[in-house]
Amino acid sequence: MRKRLQNRGKRMPVVAADAQRLIWAIGEPGPDTNQKGIVAKAARRLGWTFARTSNMYRGRARIISADEWIKLNEEAAEMAQREKARQGALHELDRLAGHAVARIAAAMDGPSPRSADGVGHEEVEQPAEQSGARADLLKGGR
Repeated sequence: MRKRLQNRGKRMPVVAADAQRLIWAIGEPGPDTNQKGIVAKAARRLGWTFARTSNMYRGRARIISADEWIKLNEEAAEMAQREKARQGALHELDRLAGHAVARIAAAMDGPSPRSADGVGHEEVEQPAEQSGARADLLKGGR
């Protein structure tokens, strides 16, 4: 106990701070996630025990092997790539929603009934004269 109290004022080594930053990114902190939840999520994703991941996160790990560093960096890069893809998808959805809203607003503001090609039904010209049975059907006759 005494040893821990003496180490409290010391700064975390840069290597340990890097490991902590990577574990934090892999754990995907949310608005209602605590540190234990973040470390647990990162441990599951990395395939490590909670104790090992927690020791790395808190700067207590004496040694971090090259394989562990590679795994940390690969998983963090994968998480960044997923986030970038997610942001791209959200941007595309926003763009499509903007187009849909613009089309709906134009349809509501424009003259009533419009066809899909944008030509109003009242603008379609009818032939001047119909002949025979076809003219009778069009006029409502038999």
